Amino acid sequence: MPQVREFKTTDMDRSVQVFMEVFSQEPWGDQWPTPQRAREYLLDLANAPGFRGFVVHEGSTILGMCFGHKVRWWAGDEYFVDEFCIDSDVQQRGLGTQLMAHAKKALMREGVQFMVLLTDRQTPAESFYVRQGFQTSAKTVFMYKRLEDK
Repeated sequence: MPQVREFKTTDMDRSVQVFMEVFSQEPWGDQWPTPQRAREYLLDLANAPGFRGFVVHEGSTILGMCFGHKVRWWAGDEYFVDEFCIDSDVQQRGLGTQLMAHAKKALMREGVQFMVLLTDRQTPAESFYVRQGFQTSAKTVFMYKRLEDK
């Protein structure tokens, strides 16, 4: 029976595998050049101030992860979900809901009042987050700029 617990550093190798496998597929299509590069990214998240991580596992097998960080905000403390994924082979079995519920309870005990995240529109992830009670913000837009020599 899958269970959820706090992320441990010993979970990193399998977390990297799940992360790369999930996000290399559609609709994401991420192209991590090496597992080491993905590991460095996840280590950056895990070593950031305010990091809180959770994993869903069965025995010693990591099936999914939630990496994020807590920040202080004027309206109350927030938990920003940096990465959230469930192994593709076990999606649609309620593990994401179980992982999200555990994270929410743990964070509420710590006084966190909001969870926030970014995801792509019109994807299964967006539908999942809506089912979890997340709302889109009408006044917030995600913007980016590629830095070039020009």
